[in-house]
Amino acid sequence: MDSPEHLAAVTGGSTVKSGGILPGELELATRLILGDRELAVLPGPWWAYLPEERLITYPEALTRTWSDERLVGGMCHQVAEAFYTGRRGRNRIEYWLRQQRRHGYPADSMRLLALTVNDLRVNRLYLQRRPGAGPYFSELYRVLPDLEPRSDVGAPPDSSGFLRPPHHLFLDALTTRAVNRRWPGNCETPFTPEMIQDALDQTDRDVERAIESDDVESMLRRLTGKTARTYAGLIGEWQAMSQQTDRPAGEEGGQPNAPAGEQDATAARANAETAEGEIGEEALQLRSGSGSSEAVQRARQRLQQRKIASLRVRGARRLLDRERNSHQSPRWAAELVEAIRRGEADERVDYENFDYLAAVNRLEKGIKATVEGDGRHPGLAQIMDRRRQGESEAHRRPRKRRSGETGNIDLQRPERVLTDPLNAFLKGLRVPRQDRQRDFASSILLDISGSMVQKGYPTRKFDRLADSAILFIEIHERLRIPFEVIAFSSQVTPLWTFEECVWPRQLSGRAAPYEPRDHAEIFKRLYDLDHKDTDDAGALAVALERSREQKGLKSVFVVTDGISSDPALLRRALIDMHRRNQAALPDQRYKVLAFGVGVVKSEFQLAYQPTHDGKPLASCAGAVVENVASLPEIIRSAVDERIRYL
Repeated sequence: MDSPEHLAAVTGGSTVKSGGILPGELELATRLILGDRELAVLPGPWWAYLPEERLITYPEALTRTWSDERLVGGMCHQVAEAFYTGRRGRNRIEYWLRQQRRHGYPADSMRLLALTVNDLRVNRLYLQRRPGAGPYFSELYRVLPDLEPRSDVGAPPDSSGFLRPPHHLFLDALTTRAVNRRWPGNCETPFTPEMIQDALDQTDRDVERAIESDDVESMLRRLTGKTARTYAGLIGEWQAMSQQTDRPAGEEGGQPNAPAGEQDATAARANAETAEGEIGEEALQLRSGSGSSEAVQRARQRLQQRKIASLRVRGARRLLDRERNSHQSPRWAAELVEAIRRGEADERVDYENFDYLAAVNRLEKGIKATVEGDGRHPGLAQIMDRRRQGESEAHRRPRKRRSGETGNIDLQRPERVLTDPLNAFLKGLRVPRQDRQRDFASSILLDISGSMVQKGYPTRKFDRLADSAILFIEIHERLRIPFEVIAFSSQVTPLWTFEECVWPRQLSGRAAPYEPRDHAEIFKRLYDLDHKDTDDAGALAVALERSREQKGLKSVFVVTDGISSDPALLRRALIDMHRRNQAALPDQRYKVLAFGVGVVKSEFQLAYQPTHDGKPLASCAGAVVENVASLPEIIRSAVDERIRYL
């Protein structure tokens, strides 16, 4: 599908030529490659696949410097990310990074390892399915692309960016080896010190098996252990170099009129010339063991410093040659990407001066679709009205006191229509359907723990929580269902109570236009409260206790990311609620409906979809909210199932 002939056919018969592709043509080609996948393709600061936004971005500036084949290769790689990593894969990587952090490994640097190997994995899977894309990937990797910015560590003050961290060199060598195995001689082999080469050889088998994995979980399993330890050792080498190097940049050894890169090379070369003459003497002293232990220790330290200087000059020479021979400086590209991403102007909501009515207006379409339906599915108003009347004996209307020739015909004696019309019709008191449900009450629990938001740093996860909360509040306001809003972190804080749910009576048959009540104070307090641990079990206990006096069917809606501070305690609370439900009347039972925003799916399922005695608990259910646009349908389905099956 991705061959040059195919792209020529779908773009009007023109072949792919270098230097002529326009951003619109690149986006069109990407949408054709995506097929029926609902992903947007837009210009952005750099190559990125954003699963939460269902978005692929590309750097528009590169359409003027990269060849057309290389641009299409970059797009094919992002499509491969969407196909074979997706949101689930990204969540698994984040979970793996938390495990590595427990071992003392820096998460930002370990993320580079996981993403680099995953890039090679998704490329393999994509080419396996669409081999016609091979020329584009080959062109993409002719010079190693900076698909992942290498900004996890800072450079020592005297290196000026020329001495690259060992683990970055390792990732470059790893990528080059994988590319050249598929396309021999395609990519120039970068400078690889002996230490990096040894690490590469030690991990080669595990890395190759990780690239051959069909899913992210298997890949991460292969990287855990020897590969992670070896890679972490290279990170430790860089940290040691950074601590031992304390000479200020530009203090000596540089030429004032020379370019910055040449100054670095000159300074490093001068240091190395001195170092090379001294390494032999230091090594001889260490081998002979002459002198005191303190002298031997000092000699060992000096030898290490000399080796660092020697490594620096070789790295400087190599990178300087690359800069001179390349039309695009790798150093410039990395700095540009990092600067753009740091200055990325994301529009943030001002929760300290939150405008609730404006937010309701923005979400009005979704609220109406939830309450009134969307034309294809009934809304909650119709679903709940049907439940209030009952659905058993659907063709019988509830009987009222009647007299004369009114009411339903007595089907037990239909002959009376002719013989005794006055007694042919049923008369008597209203008999409600047995399954009708009149009363409802709800508690809305909002997770404001540190994993959701920090004051001063609102996150997209918190934005989704706020939008979900607005949707739930407006549903209850418009359907006039009593509700409470409770925020929980390390403390549980009620923000809106059942007693405040008072609605004016309608004195005439014509309903007045709905005017939203201003709940802005709820969201200001949500943002202002402390954001610490996640006491979800305590919040559930408070919600159950406070709703005990309410009549009818009671539901607890939880908006959370599923990361619990004590999953075992939450599980016990859910099982206790389930046991109490078994002793309660069907129309008085509780149920927890959890909605996950920005979740790690495995942790969310473990917390809110537990099993007991090998069976899932009927008293709780969970749904992952990929984006707010999908929330109306998720809520309709969850509530319909909740009130239909008591």
